[in-house]
Amino acid sequence: MQLQANSVWLATQPVDIRAGIDRLSLYVQQALGKAPCDGTAYVFSNRRQTRLKVVCWMATACGCAFVACIVASSSGRKPVTQRGN
Repeated sequence: MQLQANSVWLATQPVDIRAGIDRLSLYVQQALGKAPCDGTAYVFSNRRQTRLKVVCWMATACGCAFVACIVASSSGRKPVTQRGN
C-alpha cells in the first residue's frame, strides 16, 4: 500500500512516540482541530527529535486503512538544516 495524502501536517510539540492511533487521533482533534480521517498525513516527533511517526488514514475499497511509519535517525542526532540568507 502506498501512502497518498492530500496534505501533510507537522506537529510542533513533541509527543510520546509510543502513542497509538487512539491517542494520536485525539491529539489531532484537540490540538490541531482537524478530523484524523480526512486524508491528511500527520507527522509527530519525539522530544529529542530523533524519531518521526507518520500517521495517515486512507480510504480503501474495503473502508479505511490506518498507515503508520516510524523513522529513526541512525546517528541519534538531529538532522542538520540550513537557513537562507
